[in-house]
Amino acid sequence: MDASGGVEEIAAVGAAGDIYGFTDLNQSRNLRCMSTVEEIEAAIPKLSRAEIEELRVWIDDFLEDQLELKDEVIQKMDQSRAEIKAGNYKTRQP
Repeated sequence: MDASGGVEEIAAVGAAGDIYGFTDLNQSRNLRCMSTVEEIEAAIPKLSRAEIEELRVWIDDFLEDQLELKDEVIQKMDQSRAEIKAGNYKTRQP
């Protein structure tokens, strides 16, 4: 993953140095350019556990960045922060 919000290209290099087991680079480019949910879903099981976790974090961050906070929500959050700072809160134990 990269800082610009895009997903880094992940290439599996075979023993002969070919990408995804293909010697034709046009075939490998087609595999790297995913445009549908079905293609993405099919590719995810091929990733390592670490890569899947990295993808999950990226998706969580991406979705969070897409949220729009309305003025009312922002005001309530600011009010809550001020109350906490002033010590006006209750702690509940389960």
